Amino acid sequence: MEGAPEAGRPGPLPGAGRTHTAGGEGESFPKVSVPQELVQAVEEAGERLTKDPTPQTLEDYRRAVKRLIERVLEEAARVRSELGLSGSGHLFTTVAKVNERLLELADEVLRREREVVRIAHITEEIKGLIIDLVK
Repeated sequence: MEGAPEAGRPGPLPGAGRTHTAGGEGESFPKVSVPQELVQAVEEAGERLTKDPTPQTLEDYRRAVKRLIERVLEEAARVRSELGLSGSGHLFTTVAKVNERLLELADEVLRREREVVRIAHITEEIKGLIIDLVK
């Protein structure tokens, strides 16, 4: 996942590759607060992506998720600092899972796009054959 992303695939989200020395799945960490409009933006972008799975709607969704995660990471760092906590394993594990699922989503959208292009190619070929037939 390191380096530049493949064409059409989103790059890793912030915090997706971070490691930690403390904490883990059972870690007790205070919930962080994020603006509701960021959550709503992710939900709306997800609905648009579900209805119209194109590279553009995928990128819009990925950007909305990225903004939300960046805010969560900023807020988590602030809370950890204020409370003198260490470790953020669960947080970064979750970010890594989100990143992994976004990559799977990108693959699926691109697969569908290839099918649409293939269908368009076949329909254009049929159109050409029909034109030849009626000339």
